[in-house]
Amino acid sequence: GKTITYGELAQQLGTSPRAVGRAVALNPWPIIVPCHRVVAKNGLGGFSWGLGVKEFLLRLEGATPEP
Repeated sequence: GKTITYGELAQQLGTSPRAVGRAVALNPWPIIVPCHRVVAKNGLGGFSWGLGVKEFLLRLEGATPEP
């Protein structure tokens, strides 16, 4: 899987990074709809199941945030 930042996704959608973060936080199926791949530009960002789970899922998938 690939990662994308909140800002990059917001730019693609014509909205704000905060709106993207809010939408991701409201995702009722975070494993099926892979919101854990949306990361902050300087770190992981947040995740409703905790950052440890987010990091685990990203490592499991071989998805690492772009520098």
